[in-house]
Amino acid sequence: MSEQDDGGINHKFDECPTCGGDLAYQTDTDAECRNCGEVFCHEIRTDRHLLWNYDDLGWMHEVVARVE
Repeated sequence: MSEQDDGGINHKFDECPTCGGDLAYQTDTDAECRNCGEVFCHEIRTDRHLLWNYDDLGWMHEVVARVE
């Protein structure tokens, strides 16, 4: 997985963990893959950036990428 880290708080995931396509942020927390269309949630907890995927019901399911 490719992540760009620009000093911590402004980090954004740029690569889809599912297909490797580019992620486009719809809001500060919602990202959608331009290639496969999967949607993710970018959450910041203290000093960790977490990228969650969603289950079939729309609930955050599991962390698919992280940066500390």
